[in-house]
Amino acid sequence: MRAMNQNYQARSEWWTFLKNFVRSPRSVGSIAPSSRWLVQAMLDEAEIEAAQTIVEFGPGTGVFTDVIIQRMRPDARLIVFEVNPQFIAGLRARINDPRVDLLEASAAEVEHYLPRLGVGAPDTIVSGLPFTSLPRPVTEAILRATATVLRPGGLFVTYQYTPVLRRLLRTVFDSVSIARLVLRNVPPALVFVCRKRP
Repeated sequence: MRAMNQNYQARSEWWTFLKNFVRSPRSVGSIAPSSRWLVQAMLDEAEIEAAQTIVEFGPGTGVFTDVIIQRMRPDARLIVFEVNPQFIAGLRARINDPRVDLLEASAAEVEHYLPRLGVGAPDTIVSGLPFTSLPRPVTEAILRATATVLRPGGLFVTYQYTPVLRRLLRTVFDSVSIARLVLRNVPPALVFVCRKRP
């Protein structure tokens, strides 16, 4: 029964993702949710288990969010930013964890929201945003805000399907690397790890 429920949920998430991609391909950026192999690679690089404050940008149907919640410490806090009303409604309908704040807001507003929530500088920020599909000013605003709010030594981990973003990341972060190539994803993805200077 559990396996049947998991299969149903996976199909439902895929269909929701696909419908939203058709409606707004630039903001969704992919025709399918991230694979479990990409999720594992991203969250391993983000050092989730050690983080006190975690921020997630662009969770979509929540494939990263669910695993972050499983892996985060009992005293940790997760702040999630999502602009798509259907995605955020789906997350709110099924996530009931006092450690998690689900915001229908742009990642560019992270500097505004964290103080209002009484949250300090994040240890790690995980992003599923399709930066190369977003308008360049929006991408730049989000990356600048990300670098500003991270604690010294903090991590920003994102994935993209090409290395194009690397040059822009290097204008914002002190250390940028492509940590992994995840072939078991549609399409294959590069995991970028950026660190703010301690």
